[in-house]
Amino acid sequence: MNCWTGWRLSKRVGLGRKTAYCLRQADRKNLDFFVVTPNGNLLLDEERVSYECYCLGYFGLVGNVDITLMDALTKYQQRNEVEVAFKLMFQHLLTSTRVHSSAALDGLLMTTFVGLSILTYLRTKMNSTIPNELARNPERTSSINSLWTIQEMLKDLRRIKLAYTKSGKPRLLNVVKRDRDLAEALGFPGLFDSAENVAKLLSGSHLSATLKK
Repeated sequence: MNCWTGWRLSKRVGLGRKTAYCLRQADRKNLDFFVVTPNGNLLLDEERVSYECYCLGYFGLVGNVDITLMDALTKYQQRNEVEVAFKLMFQHLLTSTRVHSSAALDGLLMTTFVGLSILTYLRTKMNSTIPNELARNPERTSSINSLWTIQEMLKDLRRIKLAYTKSGKPRLLNVVKRDRDLAEALGFPGLFDSAENVAKLLSGSHLSATLKK
C-alpha cells in the first residue's frame, strides 16, 4: 500500500492527519486488509487475510466433533500415518482391482479392509514399550514408535520366514529375542515361540474358522 492509499483509508475511518501518519508508518500493514468500495465504505479483503494467515503458518480445523484442542491437534498430526497406511494398502494389498468375478472382488475388498483393521490396531499399540539396552532411561525400555514407524516395523519383520523340513516339520527362521519382545508388546505374546503355532495361524482352516466367528 502506498502513502496516498493509506491516507485515503485513514480518512474513511475518521482519523486525523497525525494519526494517519502514524498508521502509515507502523500499522499500514493492517490497512492492507481493507479495500475501498465505490460507495466509499471499507470492506475487509478476506482473500488477503487468508493468504497472510497461510504465510504465517496458521490454520483452522472445522468439524462436527466436540473434542479439545489438543485432541484435535493429535488427530491432525496422525494424518501422515493415515497416508502411510493407505500407501501400504495399495502397495501390498489392493495392488489391482482386475478380477474375473464379483466374488473375487468381494474377497479382495474383504482382505483389504482386514489389512486396514490390522494397521489401525498396530497404530494403537505403537506406544507400547519393549526392552532396549541402549535406552538411557533407568528401565532400559523404549517405545515402539521411537524405534520404528509402522512401515519400517513391518519391513523388518518380513525377514522372518516359515520353512518346512523334508519331513514336513515347520521351522521359523531369522527370529531374535527382540522380535519376541515386540510381538508381546503388540499383544501377541508367544507368537514366535513355536513354529507349529505360526503354521496353524497361517493355515486356511484357521482363517476359515476365524471368519465364521
